[in-house]
Amino acid sequence: MLIAEVFVLSLPFIVAVTLRWRSWWAVLQVFTRLAGDNEITALQAGGVSITRLTAPVLAGATGVALLSFLWNDQLLPAPTTRSARCRWTSRVRKPSLTLKEQVINEVVPGQTFLRASRIDGNTNKLKDVTLYDLSDAERRPHHHGGQRADGHTPRAAGLFLTLQDGDIEE
Repeated sequence: MLIAEVFVLSLPFIVAVTLRWRSWWAVLQVFTRLAGDNEITALQAGGVSITRLTAPVLAGATGVALLSFLWNDQLLPAPTTRSARCRWTSRVRKPSLTLKEQVINEVVPGQTFLRASRIDGNTNKLKDVTLYDLSDAERRPHHHGGQRADGHTPRAAGLFLTLQDGDIEE
């Protein structure tokens, strides 16, 4: 459900980016084809100037720019903000979704690192957990939770782990 909501809320951003690139690509394709088939030469031989040939393109570009401005200014901010809020909420409710198995994850930048051999995203259970505390340069303990750890974030205060069957090594 959350993934579908984030996807739907991301669609306006996708349209905003795609609109500009597709417009540019269409103009490029049209003029490449006209030049390849010598249509531009034929139009100039028939008395059509380059200004008259490019006027519809410039009018279309102005229309796309205006539409793009209105889209980005009026429509895009609300779903983008809501999408970011949904992603943040999922990170707070299920912190284990941001952690990776068999990798040393940085929990507190430059201070605390965590490695878990198995992470169950549904239950927030971590198996064979090792925490590395590098906050004190002289004393560098690491906590080894042999069995499991229950992870959650109380009121978005950060990752809270309940280690079971563990020990501290220095």
